[in-house]
Amino acid sequence: QTCALPISTRGRNSIARPSVGKKCVLVDFDGVILKNHVKFSCVKHNIEQLMFDYNIKESNEVLYEIYGHSFLGLKQHVYGFTLDDFNDYVYSSSFLNYIYSMAPNKEEKRNLEVIYPLLKSYDDTGYDVILFSNAPASWVDANICRDEYMKLSFLIDSVIEVKEEQDLKPLKSCFDKTNEILNTKGYDDIVFL
Repeated sequence: QTCALPISTRGRNSIARPSVGKKCVLVDFDGVILKNHVKFSCVKHNIEQLMFDYNIKESNEVLYEIYGHSFLGLKQHVYGFTLDDFNDYVYSSSFLNYIYSMAPNKEEKRNLEVIYPLLKSYDDTGYDVILFSNAPASWVDANICRDEYMKLSFLIDSVIEVKEEQDLKPLKSCFDKTNEILNTKGYDDIVFL
């Protein structure tokens, strides 16, 4: 189960943790948990196809560099374009089935060998592990609901899935709202990976 802001529980409950003075590590999914240039290229291809369909001349890289997220750039060119429109196209169910069918490549496996011990060390020292992603839950699930990720998934206490376009990373409001929510939940030591 995932959530928009605020946090919901996913992998396990952190009931054993104290209710105040809690510590958490916010972990970005794409590029931190998941490192697989082939999968990222597939996402990029879908975004570029979407841009072609709307006759947008700028490249995805240009939009991403200017706006910090491809959707935010597309929205400037397409009246009424929503985050749901973007996610439904880029992360279609047939695409996610294809991604799920892909075995993790060497790059992805090497990253898991690095990220698991790092997150385990945070968990062992009392930090809640909170996954933090702009990508929809369906993308995260298509990648993390695999045997290779099983032991890592048990470290994840909660997930923050950004569902509102005005709250997308890297917009300041995303970090402000997340910080406010985490402070309300008793977190006063927050690390961002």
